[in-house]
Amino acid sequence: VTPVGKLEPVEIGGVVVSSVSLFNEDFIREKDVRIGDRVFVERAGDVIPYVVGVIEEARDGDEKPIEFPRECPSCGSKLLKLPGEVAWRCINVSCPAQVVLRLKHWGSREAMDIRGLGDATAKALHERGLAKDVGDLYYLTVKDLLRLPGFALRSAMNLYEAIQGSKNRGLSRVLYGLGIRYVGLTTARKLAEHVKSVWDLKEISLEQLASVEGIGEVVARSIKEFFSRKENLKVIEKLERAGVKLSAEDRVGPLKGKVFVFTGTLRCCTREKARRIVEGLGGVFANSVSSRTDYLVVGEQPGKAKLDKARKLGVKMINEEDFLDMVGDYGDIDIAPQTSLF
Repeated sequence: VTPVGKLEPVEIGGVVVSSVSLFNEDFIREKDVRIGDRVFVERAGDVIPYVVGVIEEARDGDEKPIEFPRECPSCGSKLLKLPGEVAWRCINVSCPAQVVLRLKHWGSREAMDIRGLGDATAKALHERGLAKDVGDLYYLTVKDLLRLPGFALRSAMNLYEAIQGSKNRGLSRVLYGLGIRYVGLTTARKLAEHVKSVWDLKEISLEQLASVEGIGEVVARSIKEFFSRKENLKVIEKLERAGVKLSAEDRVGPLKGKVFVFTGTLRCCTREKARRIVEGLGGVFANSVSSRTDYLVVGEQPGKAKLDKARKLGVKMINEEDFLDMVGDYGDIDIAPQTSLF
């Protein structure tokens, strides 16, 4: 549960700001922020409004301490603070606010890339009882979607087709879309390099999982906890019955099975396009050099750490021109962002 402070609208750096994150209870206590306070606010990185401090001399005695809730504002369940953490969390998997966020996250561009499944649509789907979890999305009909406010036949058909068209996004996107705690996009890709199916994460031991480079014990425990919950397994089963691809594709193409790491700046393309080319041709794009790395592609102003590690491990280093020779005419292909051959 993230507290948000409401401000009288104020212009900061050309942008009108009317709300600011207060992060957590510890932040509120540390800054001694109270209701009615005047505060210093700046935009961190010229983007995110941030409370720098309180103007204590402006207080007139009417300010009130902020009482942090002990019950979830959405579902009323008791909030829980886990050991070693500062955030209070709602652990009710049926909490309306959490369900809406899970639906929205599943449909996000980095996950299943379901165009049209934004915050308002996710909320409407849940409020009308059409989607209690991400698995329900794949059983919706055009008729169901016509019940949503503002939806006509064309918009209903577009969303239906977007949902059905997301069934083969690839294992890494499914793992990211499930919303497992601590499993971001990079970690999901790392996991997809080591397992053949979502179900493998249920069977793999904690020790095996923690030994994967870049995972570690904290992330491994979070993954194992996710797969120990019956409600999560039921959602995955529902996705499988609906035809969502939960396993890795066999790698095909001239780079099949080869692991590439990049360092420095490429003149030919962005790092993201390089990743898409490698994966689209059957290779594996990795962020760090390891014993599994086949090639380190060295661009301009490369990182010393990657170079040193590649030399130590005997990893073959190639330049940008060598890489382009390897991909040949494929270097100019336009691989759709949602493509994943994990």
